[in-house]
Amino acid sequence: ARLKADAQAIVKQGKYELLMQVDEDDQKVRIYHLEGKQQSAVVMMADEEEEFTVIVFSGTFTLEDVMKMTE
Repeated sequence: ARLKADAQAIVKQGKYELLMQVDEDDQKVRIYHLEGKQQSAVVMMADEEEEFTVIVFSGTFTLEDVMKMTE
């Protein structure tokens, strides 16, 4: 529960843009993007009934690079 609250607070505090949202049955997935001057980040949060997962990719890439990765 604490991981979920912390991750959601970080996304809300920063200037993360919601790229994708999928709600299926008991699972909710959100993918956010933050493009910085020196480093960018993609955050994926998967919220299930009894499990919460956060995956963060960071590095030097643009939104266009992220979109190519999802193809």
